[in-house]
Amino acid sequence: ASAQSMHFSQYYNAPMLLNPANTALMSDNDFRLGGNYRNQWATIPVPYNTFSAFADFKLFHNEERNNWLGIGGAFFNDKAGDGNLALTRIEGFVAYHLGITPTSMISAGLSYGAVQRSVNLGALTFDSQWDGFTFNKTLSNNESGNLAKTNFSTIGAGLNYAYFPNEATYIKLGVGVANINQPTESFYAMSNKIGIRPTVNLDGIFRLTEMWTLNPSVYYTTQTGAYELVYGSLLKAQIS
Repeated sequence: ASAQSMHFSQYYNAPMLLNPANTALMSDNDFRLGGNYRNQWATIPVPYNTFSAFADFKLFHNEERNNWLGIGGAFFNDKAGDGNLALTRIEGFVAYHLGITPTSMISAGLSYGAVQRSVNLGALTFDSQWDGFTFNKTLSNNESGNLAKTNFSTIGAGLNYAYFPNEATYIKLGVGVANINQPTESFYAMSNKIGIRPTVNLDGIFRLTEMWTLNPSVYYTTQTGAYELVYGSLLKAQIS
């Protein structure tokens, strides 16, 4: 079977997972804290639950505040299905943001993540436990132990180009690549490599009035033959 790495449909709410070059890419603030929670397919007996939290910080900016270093960290946890197939991921990010003209900036970032996968085999049933009438959990499942674990590391990188010709316009084009090292993920010492996942994102912020801001964006990613294309827009109102 083929599967894809962790991703969110609201990709703009997980900026560093989208692209390491987004680390501390903030014009007005020195730090950012965020979190995501997703409950998926809640009507099935065991719904899928995903949680993430992240923080990033701006360091060593110059007096003009157009060059700075960004560092960040994120935690991800995902559980799925009867066997509590779980993913725990701790990831560090670093990026540098360089103003190349008064109206443009380039950013480059890297990420390193430590990942653990686990599954509770004791909560699942296997062919060997079929007694002719039902699955009998008192019978052996012929697996070595009830809890299977595997660990691996993943490396990512990304680039951004931002253009801001005036105070009412901001356009950013980003390209990221996850799983550059193609880590092996397997509970049975098999050569199951995780595919490289490139991502492209185009994002714009346009101040229409003092109150209203339009934020359209488009996102594309592909991995192991699957692809995802998401596009849409946010309309923001400043009420105070």
